[in-house]
Amino acid sequence: MKKGVRKIFAFTTSFALIGTGIGVTVCHELSYKTERSIERYVESFDDDDFNIAAHRGFSSLEVENTLPSIERAADAKYVDFIEMDVRLTKDEYLVLSHNNEVTLLNGKEIKIKDTKYEDLEKYSLKYGTNYIFTMKDALFNYQDGSLIHKRKAALDGETYCVPTLKEALNAVKDKRVLLDLKFENDKEDFADRLFYELEDFDKDQIIIQSLDLESLEYMREQHPEYTYLALIHRKKDLHYLDKFDNIGIEQKLLGEKEVLKAIDDPDRFVAVWTINKMTDVKRACDTLDEHCDDVLYITDYPDVTSYTLQKEKTKRLVKEKH
Repeated sequence: MKKGVRKIFAFTTSFALIGTGIGVTVCHELSYKTERSIERYVESFDDDDFNIAAHRGFSSLEVENTLPSIERAADAKYVDFIEMDVRLTKDEYLVLSHNNEVTLLNGKEIKIKDTKYEDLEKYSLKYGTNYIFTMKDALFNYQDGSLIHKRKAALDGETYCVPTLKEALNAVKDKRVLLDLKFENDKEDFADRLFYELEDFDKDQIIIQSLDLESLEYMREQHPEYTYLALIHRKKDLHYLDKFDNIGIEQKLLGEKEVLKAIDDPDRFVAVWTINKMTDVKRACDTLDEHCDDVLYITDYPDVTSYTLQKEKTKRLVKEKH
């Protein structure tokens, strides 16, 4: 490489690194200010017009689907629903876990469906967040990137225990509950056990949901007295909008005309998932427009979502006045 070219390359590289460093510093400072604003909002929170579901409990501050995550969500005044994932063990206990595979402290993976609960409850498990993949957001998301990265990093490697469904339901206090059923070709056994355990709880407090829509239909046929919500994350499943009164839409489908029509129906209950970043909230509000207050927002970050929704509402009100 010629001397002149090397000088230009070195200058350009140095300039880029300095620029990136300045940009990162600015982003972190702005994200820090946002975090302080969210903390003040939470401390002074009284009431709002939004419905917010804590996804897998307060899963950005505690290990997901654990009693601490459920309890933290139950104590948050701005949380209206608590979502939790339910699975069946080998001996037909209902426990909370999003994944069938969980990791022991020695790194070995076991499957919940192949494990008896008496063995499962003995294990301390290791939780992983893949927080390294959030570094890009932390560097360039000036609003809440640092907050997201910090929370994920804090949870990575934490130990936890798998609670039973009954333990979790006893911890939700006055919150409504979304039970996300994770079937493993076991819908008959699942139905028998689930509805037996739910006999001690208020039916009006519980909504049963799943991505496995055929199995969800089976559950509804067996026990139509409960409320059911169809989770839809693919365009090809939008025909289920005609089969269920209540629907949960992955945010990427929010702009589909069939979805917007469903949201426009005052007799239908619609949830949107998973809304985690402030940009997610703003995009949803822009799409929903006047229906921004009419859906349930499912989020790992209930505090961030509640704060951002309130900001977006204030902007709309100011805009309407002018």
